[in-house]
Amino acid sequence: LAVGALVGSQLQRSALVVSLFADGTLVCRRPIGALHTRADRVQRTTRSVLNRSGRRTPIVLHTMDGSVLLTHGPDTVAEMMAAIRGR
Repeated sequence: LAVGALVGSQLQRSALVVSLFADGTLVCRRPIGALHTRADRVQRTTRSVLNRSGRRTPIVLHTMDGSVLLTHGPDTVAEMMAAIRGR
């Protein structure tokens, strides 16, 4: 039961769509609601504490306004972070 609750909470925090707009607005849409922030408020990415398999996903995107899980592939996450840092 505890494992199911943990997996469910992870899925609710996972970003389904991440959008970076020309004005620097970053919107991460997730099942529990969207996280709206700005590209300059992104602090870092880390591996999820639940990721013990050695793979690089999920990645946690930390911002000053909250965090989301990115279940995208490592190349996509690297490309996303390059776009955010390039703002």
